[in-house]
Amino acid sequence: MKGGPAFKWAPLPKLHHPLPRSPRQSQAFLNALTTSFRRQLDREFPTNESSASEQTTNVSRERLPENPNSSAHAADKHLRNILDNPLFRVARPQSNCLGEASTERLLKEPTVVFDEMVATGNVTRSLLHKCLTYQLHIATAMGGDVLKALRDSKLGSKVVNWWLASDSHSRKLLFQHSRLTEPLSKFMVAEGMQDTALVWLGMLARQNVGGHDGLITEFQPPKSAGLLLSNFLAAENKYGGGLASSMRYYLLARDVCVSEGISLDDSIGRKVFLPAGNHLLRWIREADPKNRSKISLHDYEEYTRLMETSSPKSLLASSAYLYHPTHPDPKPFFEFARGASDVEVLSWPKAKRDHLMQTGYDALRVLMDQGNDKNAAILASVLQRHLPDDLKGTQTTRKKLAEAETLHLLDQLDPAFA
Repeated sequence: MKGGPAFKWAPLPKLHHPLPRSPRQSQAFLNALTTSFRRQLDREFPTNESSASEQTTNVSRERLPENPNSSAHAADKHLRNILDNPLFRVARPQSNCLGEASTERLLKEPTVVFDEMVATGNVTRSLLHKCLTYQLHIATAMGGDVLKALRDSKLGSKVVNWWLASDSHSRKLLFQHSRLTEPLSKFMVAEGMQDTALVWLGMLARQNVGGHDGLITEFQPPKSAGLLLSNFLAAENKYGGGLASSMRYYLLARDVCVSEGISLDDSIGRKVFLPAGNHLLRWIREADPKNRSKISLHDYEEYTRLMETSSPKSLLASSAYLYHPTHPDPKPFFEFARGASDVEVLSWPKAKRDHLMQTGYDALRVLMDQGNDKNAAILASVLQRHLPDDLKGTQTTRKKLAEAETLHLLDQLDPAFA
């Protein structure tokens, strides 16, 4: 059997037109290219030296509609997209420092300045913070729809696109300080970029931001992940879907981090989840019943289990049971408060002591509503011991109204406590 070629190639002339074979043909071909190129330049950049007759002669040809399906049209569109990039429109400054004029512009148009700094490769941590802060101030100072102003600025997507195109060093820069992720989260939530925040949490969980040198060794990823999660949930609560949506994203963040190997019951998991969990509980405590009722029972019960896993029998975990949407349970908080010694409570930061008193006031109300006067009286005596000295008398200020109401409730339970 006679062998044949594996591929049947078409003759070369059938693939493309043959190249010029003589000097004369080459010169004619070059002249045609030169004429076409000059005509293109004259059309894009007309000069005043062109005569009226030339313009009249060329007008019919120059205004012919282009064929959108032609390769020339596709190539022209591709080149236009390339030349529209700021890299080809912005001249690189002599130094990385903003001059006085640029600083003045930064106050008025921070997004434009950010675009210019991205184009010239001059984005620094300080500049990024200023752009985010000033644009946030502009959006909130307008007095109109803040959410729309944040979204229309597109600063969130601009920063994310810069981050994606940056090297590993610049990527790490974003997570080293919470003062960057705090304002950035507001812009991202306004533009609906919540999924990007979850992706970033996953990167911090595996301690690698990608790229050539993405392994994080310059700072503590768990702490940065906790700050990012807290800032993201705060933005979602205020500019996104509200309290119920923040709870859902908190649980989604748990799933993302667990899938990356984070344990909920060790020191790393506590650094990631407890700060944001504490913020969530405060928002729940301060929310009106209508907003609180929007949280699904499943999500809230998952939240209480997460708190109990990360910090069992703590003030945070015991308080979470008290604010259950349908079945508030004061028993865990009652047991915790009764078991806390005076010395232990005095060693707490003021914010934690305030948490104890405010939650204790709510627990007293629930116990009394449930008719459990015995435990209410016991809890009242515990809270009485931990009241600040300036509230143990009869005179209080409006600034400390919450503590005063607690004292009034104690008086109702037993006049001897006052």
